[in-house]
Amino acid sequence: MNNADIKTLLTSRTPRARLEAHKEYWGDTPHPEIQGHLETVERLLASKPASSKAILILAKLDSLRLLKGWNTDPDTIRGERQLQGASAGGKAKAYWSHRKAELQAAVDAEHRKNPKLGIKELRKRVAEQDGYPSESTLKRHTVNPRTK
Repeated sequence: MNNADIKTLLTSRTPRARLEAHKEYWGDTPHPEIQGHLETVERLLASKPASSKAILILAKLDSLRLLKGWNTDPDTIRGERQLQGASAGGKAKAYWSHRKAELQAAVDAEHRKNPKLGIKELRKRVAEQDGYPSESTLKRHTVNPRTK
């Protein structure tokens, strides 16, 4: 059942039937705020069957139920993961574009110390220093100083 069907179903019922549907949906131990709303509606409907305040509180419960359904929907969760992944990927890309210049400078400095060394040995020496990544990471993010 999608959210539109649930909304139509909830609003087409009598206030007492809506209250019973909410009790069934929220279970035996609902959130304290929800429990307070349910008790208030029950009290209002006991005194006056068509209380406008009870109908307003039921409408609020309807919206909370739809919101909960929306937030737990698999498509919504998948979309959130997609957005978080895109955000994390963008941050990683920005980090490595900044870090790449630093790593290249370290390889270039090592090359200036020993110009006869090959690129593999240069990367190995830089990787052995504290604060620098492994040789394979240096290989991905640096170029041979001789061919620049």
